[in-house]
Amino acid sequence: MYFVLLIHRAPDAYGDMSGPEYQQVVERYRRFTEQQEKADRFVSSVRLFEPRKSLVVRKRGADQPLSVIDGPFAETKELLAGLFVLDCQDRAEAERLAAELPAAQDGGAVEIRPVFDLAGALGGKNGRG
Repeated sequence: MYFVLLIHRAPDAYGDMSGPEYQQVVERYRRFTEQQEKADRFVSSVRLFEPRKSLVVRKRGADQPLSVIDGPFAETKELLAGLFVLDCQDRAEAERLAAELPAAQDGGAVEIRPVFDLAGALGGKNGRG
């Protein structure tokens, strides 16, 4: 079953880090990714840009105009910084792996959500063939 691990961080989580300190964090994520690839659990991952580069597109109804709003948005204590999609045996495995992510260990948070296989439900192939 696929699970998405949503990484939440404070907006300035890495702001005070020196180059070498930041590279250590990047290396920890690289090792985590490599471990998931070796275990054949890795599906995908992304790192998101900060909210000031984002947009919200919304249409409230058929008669209403399309609304596009540039970021940044409301002040927040944490923002969605990235995600991993992993193929886990069950929720317990997803929890164990989420606890290994640097964000979970360094003051951030990792939200776990099961992923609905829309392609499979529609009769298509999922992302892993």
